[in-house]
Amino acid sequence: MQSRQQAMSVQEDAEAHCSAPYRAPELFDVPSQCVLDERVDVWSLGCLLYFIMYGISPFEQVRQLLTVPFLQTYCYVKFFECHTMQILKELA
Repeated sequence: MQSRQQAMSVQEDAEAHCSAPYRAPELFDVPSQCVLDERVDVWSLGCLLYFIMYGISPFEQVRQLLTVPFLQTYCYVKFFECHTMQILKELA
């Protein structure tokens, strides 16, 4: 970023196209003089992979862990995880 106008443009684009739970912290308030590189994408990918594994984004509040939809998703993910491990063991 070379100017505040560029920084605001990137921030507005991130707000329009990135879900907050997956957005890198530097995209919430983009400074004028900064470099945004592949680390922003790696952050989002990590959040997405965490969600795929656990059924909840890594920074959601703990109170959401006790909701029925989460427990159903968590049980499904655990079942899928165990089933996948069993298949991999059989293939080995």
